[in-house]
Amino acid sequence: MTNSFYLKTPKQQKRFQFYLLLGFLIINIAFGWLMFINELAFVICFFAAISITIIAPFFDVPSGIKSGNLKYYSSMLIAEKPRNKSIALHSGSLFDYYFSFNQTDSASIRKRKVLLSCLTGLLSLIEQYEKSQPNNIEVKVTSYILNHRTAQKLGLVQAQQDMLQRLILYFNFFNLTCSLSLINKKLTFANVTKTESFKVDMDTLIGKKEKISALILRLNKFGENR
Repeated sequence: MTNSFYLKTPKQQKRFQFYLLLGFLIINIAFGWLMFINELAFVICFFAAISITIIAPFFDVPSGIKSGNLKYYSSMLIAEKPRNKSIALHSGSLFDYYFSFNQTDSASIRKRKVLLSCLTGLLSLIEQYEKSQPNNIEVKVTSYILNHRTAQKLGLVQAQQDMLQRLILYFNFFNLTCSLSLINKKLTFANVTKTESFKVDMDTLIGKKEKISALILRLNKFGENR
């Protein structure tokens, strides 16, 4: 999978973001005016907050990559800058889904490609750190794609989400809904309670390298036989 946004020239990238921001302003102004004349002004801030969460990844992710605060290990696995011997991984964003999916692919193919890309990203992460054992680095993964069965195979254990993490997930409900709808090619409302957090120490993850490679091979063969 390739994120076509990064194939654009810097000028084309800025042009896309400009038109996206312009569309955001036009829609919010029109909606705000409609709510105001119908004496529903209290809805304006709520709608603006929702629309901000939807368009935010289209600015935050490219900006984070440029500044070095975010790093791609694959098109669907993003890592935050390591902090206190901890690496936070995220399985793609609405921005990545929008620019990476092939419109002709079915929902099942999209799901397989996302999982395959995440596993490929984990392999890239392992290859970066495997020569510096012992690492004593904790890897945290937040995903609504990775299930418990696959996570267990990778040595991941469920991590307790704190109140702040849960609030952020609820705040991004509409963003997650858009992401899942792109994956499933139909309107799919996000069930925030099914968004899981996992953790594993780097040494354990490195020990799963062969298993991850085998899963990648199996998924690739499955795709070839379809």
